[in-house]
Amino acid sequence: MSPKAGQICVGVSLNLLIISVPLIFRQDVFTIWLAPPTLIFYVTISLFCMTEIWSSNSEIDQSVSGPTTYHPHFIGLAFLGLIWLAVYQTQSHHFGWALNIIGCFTMIAGIALRTISIRTLKTQFLSQIQLRADHTLLRSGIYAVIRHPSELGLLLIGLGIPLLLSSPLGLIALAFVLAPLSLYRIGLEDKLLHEAFTKEFSVYKATTPALFPKLHRQGGHNG
Repeated sequence: MSPKAGQICVGVSLNLLIISVPLIFRQDVFTIWLAPPTLIFYVTISLFCMTEIWSSNSEIDQSVSGPTTYHPHFIGLAFLGLIWLAVYQTQSHHFGWALNIIGCFTMIAGIALRTISIRTLKTQFLSQIQLRADHTLLRSGIYAVIRHPSELGLLLIGLGIPLLLSSPLGLIALAFVLAPLSLYRIGLEDKLLHEAFTKEFSVYKATTPALFPKLHRQGGHNG
């Protein structure tokens, strides 16, 4: 087994254990496990963990500029909290199979978008809101359409999970915690990029939306 494959196996296993913590407090845990939405959720979230580890850059590089903040950790905790709420609430409500299916495909779309985003940025993708010494303003591929595709991908996953698991609390966590944190990160990234590429980024921002593509033109960020 290659080091990367081993890292993926360990990472996915640990993430699934952490995600499953709320089921400890459910007496009907085995019934929940066998429910189709739960099984689909675990397959899809495993795919998410696999692609995140596979796509990420594990090399430590000190040649970055920008302050180290706790903001990425807050987003991670908010995302985990959303998952915990949805997992704990699953089967307590039922939105209907149509919304469950929409939730599944929304998750898959978000995973695909994040994977494309990270693979496009390569070593320029950083969890911290920082820039590498040789950072360039990428405006091709998915970044020619929207500036923050990885953030959109995370929000789609965050929307898909409570829809798939029929969790009203998960939707509330998305709307009032994860989404505001994500939008705040977008503002911080835009500010950092504007300081580094003032004129070029001003044109880029004016022609390319942050999250939702314009259907009548092409435009594209880094994050």
